[in-house]
Amino acid sequence: MLEIKTFGGISILRDRVEINDLGSRKAEALLVYLAIEGGQHPRTILAAMFWPESSQEQASRSLRVVLSTLRKTFNAYLEINRTSAGINNVASIQVDVLELEEKLSRNQIDHALELYRGDFLDGFCIPDSLAFEDWRLLEQERIRRLITEALHATISINLKKGETTTGLELSQHLLRLDPLMNSHTNNA
Repeated sequence: MLEIKTFGGISILRDRVEINDLGSRKAEALLVYLAIEGGQHPRTILAAMFWPESSQEQASRSLRVVLSTLRKTFNAYLEINRTSAGINNVASIQVDVLELEEKLSRNQIDHALELYRGDFLDGFCIPDSLAFEDWRLLEQERIRRLITEALHATISINLKKGETTTGLELSQHLLRLDPLMNSHTNNA
């Protein structure tokens, strides 16, 4: 099983063993991107996304090297051909972002909060790949919004049911996620 944990940083495990030797941050970033976005992605788009300052030929060469590295470690989990790359949909892969979204869709806020150990890819960046950085920041904001909206809704439900202790605990968790929330609501 391949496990990709992105909350509070990045951790990649294969069969419960952490993989630390992918050779580059771009290899980790590409694996995370493919796992979260799903489907097949044209190599030309991936090369331009991760090596925007390089010529198309050099970017394609760099992508080939990274894909070769990923294939050596995660071959069973990838679908790579001459024109595209993606995740093998039938492989056993667990991605914390996708799991969090599933838990939230089932109103399992406690389980979702257990997964959310910090912001998406916190402290991880690829400064020479602005397209990836834009994607990472948008994902970070989207996930934070999902979790805060779920917390707001759950707090409201708990308070309406008279479950003030649970509502207060969740409110404290919400304030830890968004310490400026109080000033937002006071200025509204």
